[in-house]
Amino acid sequence: MLGLLLAAAVVTPGSATAASQNGVLQELGPSGSYSQGIGVALPTTAGTQISFGLKVKNTGTDIAQYNLRVVAPANATVILATGSIIETTLAQGADGYFTTVIKAGAVETLSVKVKPNAGIPQQSLFTYVDLYSTDGNHLDRTVLDTEIKAPAAGTSAYDLFAHSGSQAPIGGPVDFQTSNAAAIKPATAASFTVRLKNDSAVAGPIGLGYQRSSSACNQFYTVSVKAGSVDVTQQATAGHYLTASLKAAAYVDITVKVTLVAGAPAGCGSSLITVFSTDSGFVPQHSSQLLVNAAVA
Repeated sequence: MLGLLLAAAVVTPGSATAASQNGVLQELGPSGSYSQGIGVALPTTAGTQISFGLKVKNTGTDIAQYNLRVVAPANATVILATGSIIETTLAQGADGYFTTVIKAGAVETLSVKVKPNAGIPQQSLFTYVDLYSTDGNHLDRTVLDTEIKAPAAGTSAYDLFAHSGSQAPIGGPVDFQTSNAAAIKPATAASFTVRLKNDSAVAGPIGLGYQRSSSACNQFYTVSVKAGSVDVTQQATAGHYLTASLKAAAYVDITVKVTLVAGAPAGCGSSLITVFSTDSGFVPQHSSQLLVNAAVA
């Protein structure tokens, strides 16, 4: 895995800096805004490399250095790099990568490049990044989720695809993949398109519902669901929204908007919503996850 990283330079802990217990990770997902939540997700195709932005921020009051450890998925190659114009691949020793000395309130900006193996099937690939103090205390973790995009058509009468903006869709025949919208500021909304598609040969309706992960932060993220111009939030919340009968290969696009409430606390950096299709009896069939992150300065 990360033993594949080749060294251009190795940074080792400096004796001039005492171990700091104040540091966080910030991640860059589908937009130019960083977030400080549970992680980010980006879609790609098998064999095509994508890049996640990563910042190590010194939240203490003195200069500090940190230890970064990366665990790569089995079906991908992961490279940790620095530099925007001339990129330098960073090597990891037995204890991972050590940052440069970072001033109080400042950041070190890195990139994590993930290249899924060619030919692998649709799936989720998780890269775990952990931040430690130089004396070994765990400070923070983020998850960089590489999603192999969905095919144009699934295999069932209740397929569910999801995407945000111009991103490639995920889901369809594979459940629990994640679509991540651009990070948002308070009083703004993230928007997702959820496609309910009949990929069988028999006509019939498709239901839709959603669930939210258990979190005290849910009150700071409001959800609305529309079928065209019709608000169906109440039905979807109950898991009882149902389309009209759809012919083979027909679909309905549903818009899900998640708004970050003004005044939301900084600790509520993410909201994760699971949307699911159902049959006409409202029995869940397929599902995808919608991830919304709060933008940080």
